[in-house]
Amino acid sequence: MPSVEAVSCEKYCLLRRGESWFGVPAFMVREITLAENMVPVPGTPDILAGLCHMRCEFVPVLDVPALSLQRQAPASPAEKLLVLSGAQGPWGLIVDEVETLQPLEVAVTADARGDDPWSAAVMGSSTYRDRVVHVLDPNALYRAAENALATRTAIAST
Repeated sequence: MPSVEAVSCEKYCLLRRGESWFGVPAFMVREITLAENMVPVPGTPDILAGLCHMRCEFVPVLDVPALSLQRQAPASPAEKLLVLSGAQGPWGLIVDEVETLQPLEVAVTADARGDDPWSAAVMGSSTYRDRVVHVLDPNALYRAAENALATRTAIAST
């Protein structure tokens, strides 16, 4: 039986992509803006939605439906971009809706930190207004995207 650990309540930014709800730590959110002028990058994995040019910086934009939680892309194009602070600079998540900043008590299971980098990006789950919220570890999500890009680049160069 997997062990379950409760993480203390801190504020999370709750967002929706397709039918799934996600939470990211609020302190990592830099801004929320319209997803305009995004340029797709040919030959990259689905997790990389494209690049945006914002305030003299190129910002990589990830798309969470590429996670194993939701393989089907939403029918409607996303309209918002959640820009997060990262160790290598800002990066974004393309989202359909940003609802609120909310303290959550996150249930973290030992299985959530498995060998699969995509499942490691989901550190646990919580509920908000009778919805299941998949709480993301943005650093693990970014590392998983970097690994997917590096793997794709290595395959293309052989």
